[in-house]
Amino acid sequence: MLNVKIGINKVSVTLSERVTLSLPYYLLRLTNVNNNSIKVLNSLDQTPFSRVNQMQFELTTNLIDEDLANSKIYLTAGTYKYEFFEALTDSLIITDNNLLETGLLLFDVDSNSTDYTTNNTEKVYGQ
Repeated sequence: MLNVKIGINKVSVTLSERVTLSLPYYLLRLTNVNNNSIKVLNSLDQTPFSRVNQMQFELTTNLIDEDLANSKIYLTAGTYKYEFFEALTDSLIITDNNLLETGLLLFDVDSNSTDYTTNNTEKVYGQ
Protein backbone atom coordinates (compact mmCIF):
# COMPACT_ATOMS: atom_id res chain seq x y z
CA MET A 1 0.00 0.00 0.00
CA LEU A 2 1.24 3.46 -0.89
CA ASN A 3 0.59 6.26 1.61
CA VAL A 4 0.68 9.80 0.22
CA LYS A 5 0.43 13.30 1.65
CA ILE A 6 0.04 16.86 0.39
CA GLY A 7 3.20 17.97 -1.41
CA ILE A 8 5.78 16.02 -3.33
CA ASN A 9 5.50 12.26 -2.94
CA LYS A 10 8.16 9.72 -3.85
CA VAL A 11 6.90 6.15 -3.90
CA SER A 12 8.95 3.01 -4.43
CA VAL A 13 7.62 0.49 -6.95
CA THR A 14 9.15 -2.24 -9.10
CA LEU A 15 8.36 -1.31 -12.68
CA SER A 16 11.70 -1.88 -14.44
CA GLU A 17 11.36 -5.65 -14.27
CA ARG A 18 8.23 -5.58 -16.45
CA VAL A 19 9.10 -2.76 -18.88
CA THR A 20 9.16 -3.68 -22.56
CA LEU A 21 10.03 -0.23 -23.97
CA SER A 22 13.58 1.14 -23.99
CA LEU A 23 12.69 4.66 -22.72
CA PRO A 24 9.11 4.54 -21.48
CA TYR A 25 6.92 7.27 -20.08
CA TYR A 26 5.14 6.19 -16.92
CA LEU A 27 1.43 6.82 -16.51
CA LEU A 28 -0.32 6.49 -13.17
CA ARG A 29 -4.06 5.80 -13.13
CA LEU A 30 -5.85 6.35 -9.81
CA THR A 31 -9.38 5.03 -9.29
CA ASN A 32 -11.28 6.04 -6.15
CA VAL A 33 -12.66 2.81 -4.66
CA ASN A 34 -15.75 4.58 -3.26
CA ASN A 35 -17.03 6.44 -6.32
CA ASN A 36 -14.96 4.96 -9.21
CA SER A 37 -13.71 8.39 -10.32
CA ILE A 38 -10.56 8.01 -12.42
CA LYS A 39 -7.57 10.30 -12.95
CA VAL A 40 -4.48 9.63 -15.07
CA LEU A 41 -1.23 11.54 -14.68
CA ASN A 42 2.40 11.36 -15.74
CA SER A 43 4.72 10.10 -13.04
CA LEU A 44 8.42 10.94 -13.03
CA ASP A 45 11.00 8.20 -12.51
CA GLN A 46 13.68 9.56 -10.16
CA THR A 47 15.83 6.40 -10.48
CA PRO A 48 15.97 5.31 -14.11
CA PHE A 49 17.79 2.05 -14.85
CA SER A 50 17.36 0.81 -11.29
CA ARG A 51 15.57 -2.32 -10.08
CA VAL A 52 13.36 -0.30 -7.73
CA ASN A 53 11.81 2.80 -9.26
CA GLN A 54 11.34 5.92 -7.16
CA MET A 55 8.30 7.52 -8.79
CA GLN A 56 7.46 11.13 -8.03
CA PHE A 57 4.27 13.19 -8.25
CA GLU A 58 2.84 16.15 -6.38
CA LEU A 59 -0.44 16.16 -4.46
CA THR A 60 -1.96 19.66 -4.55
CA THR A 61 -4.27 21.29 -2.02
CA ASN A 62 -6.83 22.50 -4.57
CA LEU A 63 -8.18 21.52 -7.96
CA ILE A 64 -7.00 24.76 -9.63
CA ASP A 65 -3.35 23.70 -9.17
CA GLU A 66 -3.89 20.26 -10.74
CA ASP A 67 -1.73 19.66 -13.84
CA LEU A 68 -1.89 15.96 -14.70
CA ALA A 69 0.53 16.24 -17.62
CA ASN A 70 3.15 17.64 -15.22
CA SER A 71 2.66 15.17 -12.36
CA LYS A 72 0.43 17.39 -10.19
CA ILE A 73 -2.85 15.92 -8.96
CA TYR A 74 -5.67 16.91 -6.64
CA LEU A 75 -7.32 14.09 -4.68
CA THR A 76 -10.02 13.88 -2.05
CA ALA A 77 -9.23 11.79 1.01
CA GLY A 78 -9.78 8.10 0.54
CA THR A 79 -8.48 4.84 -0.83
CA TYR A 80 -7.51 4.52 -4.48
CA LYS A 81 -6.53 1.64 -6.73
CA TYR A 82 -3.29 2.60 -8.45
CA GLU A 83 -2.05 1.25 -11.77
CA PHE A 84 1.29 2.11 -13.38
CA PHE A 85 1.52 1.80 -17.16
CA GLU A 86 4.38 2.23 -19.59
CA ALA A 87 3.75 4.35 -22.69
CA LEU A 88 5.54 5.49 -25.84
CA THR A 89 4.41 9.09 -25.39
CA ASP A 90 3.52 11.38 -22.52
CA SER A 91 -0.14 11.61 -23.56
CA LEU A 92 -2.52 10.62 -20.79
CA ILE A 93 -4.21 7.88 -22.81
CA ILE A 94 -4.06 4.43 -21.20
CA THR A 95 -5.48 2.44 -24.13
CA ASP A 96 -3.10 -0.23 -25.49
CA ASN A 97 -0.39 0.51 -22.91
CA ASN A 98 1.34 -2.21 -20.91
CA LEU A 99 0.20 -2.50 -17.26
CA LEU A 100 3.24 -2.77 -14.98
CA GLU A 101 1.96 -2.75 -11.39
CA THR A 102 -1.25 -2.39 -9.39
CA GLY A 103 -2.00 -1.83 -5.73
CA LEU A 104 -3.74 0.44 -3.23
CA LEU A 105 -2.96 4.07 -2.45
CA LEU A 106 -4.18 5.76 0.73
CA PHE A 107 -4.60 9.51 1.13
CA ASP A 108 -5.72 10.62 4.59
CA VAL A 109 -5.82 14.40 5.06
CA ASP A 110 -6.15 14.10 8.83
CA SER A 111 -3.22 11.78 9.40
CA ASN A 112 -0.65 13.04 11.83
CA SER A 113 2.81 11.62 11.94
CA THR A 114 3.69 9.98 15.19
CA ASP A 115 7.22 9.75 16.52
CA TYR A 116 7.89 6.74 18.66
CA THR A 117 10.70 6.39 21.14
CA THR A 118 12.05 3.18 22.52
CA ASN A 119 13.63 2.51 25.86
CA ASN A 120 16.43 0.04 25.46
CA THR A 121 16.91 -1.93 28.63
CA GLU A 122 19.96 -4.10 28.63
CA LYS A 123 20.12 -7.14 30.86
CA VAL A 124 23.26 -9.15 31.29
CA TYR A 125 23.02 -12.60 32.78
CA GLY A 126 26.06 -14.24 34.33
CA GLN A 127 26.97 -17.87 34.23
